Amino acid sequence: MLAKLRDALKQNGKLIVLDLYQTETNVLTPAGLTDQFLNVLAMGTSVSLRLIHNGRLRPPRAARAAWNAHGKTDRYLTMDEVRTLYTSIFPGVTIRKHLLWRYSAVWIKT
Repeated sequence: MLAKLRDALKQNGKLIVLDLYQTETNVLTPAGLTDQFLNVLAMGTSVSLRLIHNGRLRPPRAARAAWNAHGKTDRYLTMDEVRTLYTSIFPGVTIRKHLLWRYSAVWIKT
């Protein structure tokens, strides 16, 4: 699908992708240690936002069930996999990691 988007884009067109990524679980690597630190920040932020917006700490039962069902069939890419994939399809792509387990990829077709 990414290759189709690349090919469909006009010259000087901009592709922006915002998606979720899987954190590094090996804390013995620099990336793993960073991800674990960011996980703590993200969890605190997520719970705080949920409390502010929904008045509750946990998501509703239906939301939890939907995420559990989704997790049974889908797998998120790690940031290394994201970088490998996007740089192979979009030369010069800019990839940024964001809080709450998200990343963005921005590419301008020249």
